[in-house]
Amino acid sequence: MDSLPPLLRPIVVPLVAGLVCWILGRRGPWTSRILAFVAAALTFGLCARIWSMGGDQWSPLEPWMRLGVVDLQIALKSTPFTGFLALAASVFTLLIVLFSFGYGGCISSDGKYYAYVLWTMGAAIAAFFANDLIFLLMCWEILSLLLYLLINLGREDKAPAGAAKTFALVGFSDCALLLGIVLVLATQGTVRMDALRIETGSGIASGIYLLFLCAALAKAGAIPLHSWIPSASEGAPISVMAFLPASLDKLLGIYLLARISFNLFVLDFRLQALLMIIGAITILAAVFMAMIQHDLRRLLSFHAVSQVGYMVLGLGTGTIIGIVGGLFHMLNHAIYKSCLFLCAGKIEERTGEYELDRLGGLARHLPVAFVGCSIAALAISGVPPLNGFVSKWLVYQGVLAQKTVLAPFVLVAAVFGSALTLASFVKVVHSCFWGAMPEGLQLRPARRGWATAIPILVLALLCVGLGLWAQYPVGFLAMVEETELGQAGAMDTVGPSLEYVSGLWTPGTATLLILAGMVLGLVIYWIGKGLKVRTVRNFVAGEILPESTVRFSGTSFYETIRDLPGFNTLFKDGESGAYDVYRLGGRYGHTLVEALRRMHTGVLLVYVSWCVIGLILILGYLLRA
Repeated sequence: MDSLPPLLRPIVVPLVAGLVCWILGRRGPWTSRILAFVAAALTFGLCARIWSMGGDQWSPLEPWMRLGVVDLQIALKSTPFTGFLALAASVFTLLIVLFSFGYGGCISSDGKYYAYVLWTMGAAIAAFFANDLIFLLMCWEILSLLLYLLINLGREDKAPAGAAKTFALVGFSDCALLLGIVLVLATQGTVRMDALRIETGSGIASGIYLLFLCAALAKAGAIPLHSWIPSASEGAPISVMAFLPASLDKLLGIYLLARISFNLFVLDFRLQALLMIIGAITILAAVFMAMIQHDLRRLLSFHAVSQVGYMVLGLGTGTIIGIVGGLFHMLNHAIYKSCLFLCAGKIEERTGEYELDRLGGLARHLPVAFVGCSIAALAISGVPPLNGFVSKWLVYQGVLAQKTVLAPFVLVAAVFGSALTLASFVKVVHSCFWGAMPEGLQLRPARRGWATAIPILVLALLCVGLGLWAQYPVGFLAMVEETELGQAGAMDTVGPSLEYVSGLWTPGTATLLILAGMVLGLVIYWIGKGLKVRTVRNFVAGEILPESTVRFSGTSFYETIRDLPGFNTLFKDGESGAYDVYRLGGRYGHTLVEALRRMHTGVLLVYVSWCVIGLILILGYLLRA
């Protein structure tokens, strides 16, 4: 191990350990579990050491391929930002491996599962450290394949369809990334990421940026390349959803978006406005779809899409405050969304149910899941003093600092989306944990409850800690913006200083006021509880009904929204896949294939004619140029 360069160690360790887990999976499941945990812990230590070093880089002495005058190398480079992301990836992997000890779920093979998880961590760390676009593309492709394989380990009836859809959409974005890299190589003559600086004023440069943008948005799960996340959630193990769409994929997608927007390219106002519009649409469209969901997995998946909008919106502002807010929200989302998916996994483990109208009254039986879900729900809804509020607050300030015609509209969308998120999670918490348990809901015995409880509690505490002491991560990300991402030209000089915004939001004072309000509320509750209240049994239409019969499920909270004029058509179209690029691509792609098939007549003269026409067009273009 000591002979390996430091940047290679957190990549090699999970790759080797994953191979051993693959081999020993069937013979010794517990051996694979322990080995996966040890490997994840060791990788965490290695990443922590790299991050503490501040920065390092490594390239082999000889390139592995030469394309003309271009040398292609496995070039690695760590910075405080990429080192932090690698550290975060190892932390999430460690927590998911620990949670998997007590979660049986629908995982079909322990050996393959832990091997894929470790390989995913290694590929993600390699992607963060990649300083060569070709090597980044290789890691990106490996991650896409592992995402497909992990989803496929789930339910046999639904996992294959979700995995195929995921592979198609993410694969399309990978093709866009490949084409973008080829064009960068052709126009810039290098694929070293630290040597690129492309102005987007021309049409070709803007087109290359849009190709990279497709890859970033598909990995993060932003509209319109988002539909793989709800589809994957229906059959994938819930731990896989917490690991990839909720955490690692968000880190990877937003990392790539930040790198291309502030390091590789210099954005003009048009592309900046495009990011803000995509962010606002993603926030509103996905949260509306989440509100009408009755399946807990799909509801959480649409919220995972909606929250990407805040990250894209923050980066799209181009202001110091907005960029820091978008990056902080990337980290916060990975924390509370993983916590929410793990709580859903805990519910599934004990009840076998995901339908909200079949759940209820679980707070006393699953106290850890209840506490973790409540804290994470408040965090994702932007309720102070939790971490989600701080990052959303910075994004709002970044939008206000924009001072453009577009700013008020996207700000209203962002604030309204946060309110709808809170309303949606009131439904979730009520349906799962409050009220009476429905008839027929049976609790299964817990399997190693400590293993599932520890990750949930750690993530919930992080939601609280990063909200109360937000000045430390915000200060670190501000330093990252100024030193690593602050090379984007005039964009990063827009708006007030970060100290000005920090003065508007003081976590300590606000927390004391919130706690005082909670204490006052409890006092009023206890006073009211001491009063005598007349209690009678339910009496409906001449009958005395049991409580379970008149139980109100949270799924009925927002059914009126579905019936609003205009909204009912949009919801029907959304649920039928009318806006799904995967389904639209299949429909029109089939039409294109059929048209091309009719053109292949088998007559040689027809083929020669097409060749002649093509040569004439090429010569005409060259002569014109």
